[in-house]
Amino acid sequence: MLQVVRDLVAIFGVIAGFSYYVLTVRNAQKARQTTTLMQLYQTRYDIEGTVRFWKLLALQWDDFEDYMERYGPVSKPEDVEVRALFSAEGAFYDGLGIMLKKGIVDLDSVYSLFGVRCVMLWFKVETLIQGLRTTSTFGGGTALFENFEYLADEMIRITKQRGQPLPVDLLHPTSKLHKEYSNP
Repeated sequence: MLQVVRDLVAIFGVIAGFSYYVLTVRNAQKARQTTTLMQLYQTRYDIEGTVRFWKLLALQWDDFEDYMERYGPVSKPEDVEVRALFSAEGAFYDGLGIMLKKGIVDLDSVYSLFGVRCVMLWFKVETLIQGLRTTSTFGGGTALFENFEYLADEMIRITKQRGQPLPVDLLHPTSKLHKEYSNP
């Protein structure tokens, strides 16, 4: 009988130790995720990040060809700022989309921190990305910013699910999304 009690105490000790280990690992993972998201958040919402975002949203073009004429590397090789803004913001959201796909960050936190800006930017630049995907001149390819698109689709889905308004005024008339979202 004493042997059974000792064995049960040992088993419960192992179970308690394992449970503690699992909880500790989960908490450490959540802490790393929170730290990562907050570092990313700080880069987007500091003064410089906010200025870059609004500069990009303020750009105007009629269609993809007009954008390339106004800001493209062939027509305006010296004007790298616009292309850098577009690339930096697109790469940021593309990276965030990769992290979301891999489960490094959770959907609700990403939506809470970046959802509105992600949707605004996607609505603004979707036609440019689609245009770059079809041109071989700049090597965009069909995979260009595919994770940004995945992230934007998830953010749009949650926005609609929560009954929040979408920034349809940012949709370009040539956007494939224009018909879907402009006439709810």
